[in-house]
Amino acid sequence: MDFQEADRRYVDIKRSYESGGLTQEELDEQLKQLMVQDEEGRWWVKSRSAGEWYYHDGIAWVKRTPPGYQAPQDTPEDQPEIQQPQIDQSSPLAPLNRQGLYWGVGLTSLAAILLPQSFIPPLLAVMVNNVIQYVATSVLVYRYRITWGWAAVFVAGFYVLNWLSWLIVYARFPDEYSRPATFAILFVSYLGNALIVSFVAYRRHRQHPNVSA
Repeated sequence: MDFQEADRRYVDIKRSYESGGLTQEELDEQLKQLMVQDEEGRWWVKSRSAGEWYYHDGIAWVKRTPPGYQAPQDTPEDQPEIQQPQIDQSSPLAPLNRQGLYWGVGLTSLAAILLPQSFIPPLLAVMVNNVIQYVATSVLVYRYRITWGWAAVFVAGFYVLNWLSWLIVYARFPDEYSRPATFAILFVSYLGNALIVSFVAYRRHRQHPNVSA
């Protein structure tokens, strides 16, 4: 599908929605089917309200004119008969609720900081922390459309917090734990975690970036 075909289908979809033939959820689902991928691999979608084009930059939806795009000439019957509601500029469809992302980041960060300071054995603390970070980062990256390039940076932040917390432990108990072994495990875990979430983000973005929560 090209941009011109998407424009033609958009007119029919909007008419059906305005006449009561589609619910808002059905409208969003129909608009997902109009997504167009350009030569650079970017996904474009028309907004729910005014039909403007947005592309996904890997983090958010950005209002822009597609490359080589010529807007269709509206005829009087194509003009909407009702005032369209304003739309959140961060997303062309339903705004993505990022409250879950903030909670996820906060709780995962707390786990990275507090687990080394807990009274459970060091090896178990490392394993539990790794499980939490593997699961949490994969879910967050997939759910909130974090791009594959930023996914590794996203994961690195949690491991940096974890390393700093372990440094505090070693400063308090310099003779009780094996510092090289712990940091070797953490480094290998980080590489595995970064590869997994990067792959998840890459596949998520390339296949079909989600445009609604």
